[in-house]
Parts: sequence; C-alpha cells; structure tokens
Amino acid sequence: AAALSTSFSLTVNQETTAISINNLPATPAFGGNFTPAYAYAGDGTTSTASSTTTICTVTSGVVNFVGVGTCTLTAHATAGAHYAAVDGTPQSFSVGQATTAISVNNIPSSPVFNGNFTPAYAYTGDSTTLTTTSSTTTICTVASGVVNFVGVGTCTLTAHATAGAHYAAV
Repeated sequence: AAALSTSFSLTVNQETTAISINNLPATPAFGGNFTPAYAYAGDGTTSTASSTTTICTVTSGVVNFVGVGTCTLTAHATAGAHYAAVDGTPQSFSVGQATTAISVNNIPSSPVFNGNFTPAYAYTGDSTTLTTTSSTTTICTVASGVVNFVGVGTCTLTAHATAGAHYAAV
C-alpha cells in the first residue's frame, strides 16, 4: 500500500545573541569622548545608553564625558531579520579629571628693579585658586599675588592652579 504523507510545519525563531562594548577607554577624562565599538554578531542596529548622565552622555552615537566619576553604559541592539533584540550587561569605568595647562600671560616686556606686576593667567580649568611662585627669590618675589622685582637678573616664575571639580591641579 502506498504510504500517506503527512505534512507538518514549525516556526523558526530569531536567534538570541549577546552584545557588549569592546573598546572602553583606558584613561577617560572629563571633556573627552569616544565612539563605542561592539562585540556583537547579530543583524540589528546597535546603540549605547548611559545610566549616569551627570558623568557621561550619548549623543549621535558618541559617548561624551561631562563629569568626573563612574560612567555606566549599556549596549543595545534592535531586532533584525534573523536575530532578536538584545540588551547588554551594564559596563562601568571611571572618568577622571582632565589635565590642562596654565601660564602667566602678562609678563612685563621691560621689568625694572623695584617694579612689580600682578599676574594674569592663561588657564581653561575650573580651579578658583590660581597662584604664582618664584624660584629665583633674590631677583623676584611673590607676595599677596603681586610679583616684586627685588634684584637684577633672570626672574623665573611658575603658575599654579589647584584641582577643581573637573580639572586636576597643574
């Protein structure tokens, strides 16, 4: 006798996969940024979200460091044709203070013995304490923020800034 054929159907579901950010920066600092790259084998659209927006934000796919502290990011991928949507495990790292430079930007062009000047600074940090010291105190001294020329010769000054909320001391 002829065998009867029975047909049956089954549903093939989307595969699940994992996602993570695989290029977290080694030494992130305030004011910096990076574009995440993903360890992901699916066919969905990838993205990143921050759960610590006072430290790091995500704009147009770029992670921006807007504070100092712990940044926590989570990678996501939408569902594609063959792979299901996936949320990664939150990944955290520390964002440190930025470094900057400081200098005295109003050094007199023709200083003379018994003269003085009050330093002004070229500085882009957030310290509220900017000072100057002299390493040649027989030529120039600093008192109450004023540089005094007490001798004749080369005056060597160093500008300083204490650490602020987002910038390291310099």
